[in-house]
Amino acid sequence: MRPAPTASASATASALRRRAALGALGIAAAIALTACGATAHPGAAAIVGDQRITTAALDSHLTAYRSALSSAAVQTGGGGTEAAGLVRHTLQLLVESRLVDDQLQAQGLTVSTAEVERARASAIQQTGSEQALEQVFLQQIGLAPGDIDEYFRMSVGEQKLLAAQGIAPTDQNASAAITAMLDSAAKQHPVSVNPRYGRWNPKEAAVAAATQPWIRTSTS
Repeated sequence: MRPAPTASASATASALRRRAALGALGIAAAIALTACGATAHPGAAAIVGDQRITTAALDSHLTAYRSALSSAAVQTGGGGTEAAGLVRHTLQLLVESRLVDDQLQAQGLTVSTAEVERARASAIQQTGSEQALEQVFLQQIGLAPGDIDEYFRMSVGEQKLLAAQGIAPTDQNASAAITAMLDSAAKQHPVSVNPRYGRWNPKEAAVAAATQPWIRTSTS
């Protein structure tokens, strides 16, 4: 039984659903690249303005997720199912976090550790326990437990940016406003995604599946 959500908790739930939707993009087949694409972003999974998100950093997040998923499967005696579109979903978090940071800095706003802790505590109240929250992130959100604070820091930052526009996190237009805000941030700090991992879709302000003709899919 979950307690009735507070405004903060509802905002958190809304943000979780939005990220879950991004995770549902999915990849049906492995992507094989020609040499042309492999050298587009040497050493970088994505570039946001002048900030590089290295492939090593992305791999570190993915390894942590898969390790946590495997451990959870052992503890429950079941099999863990990797989130669909895991790589792009994880890269989305890293790209979006930087865009939000850029917008916060531009507006003279900050997110404190205490605010992140309060957001996390609210989510724990909703899910029932720390372990349950970690399972939500693993199974539904597609992020490792180690990424939870980063996620909430970004979420709180987005709520502050919404508030600066006079928009409540629970407003029906909040999600669209966040997308517009991220798109605007990406125009100021251009996002370039290594085609190995996808492409930046400005309409959705998200990392989407690559559609370049030189990419071929493999079912192997």
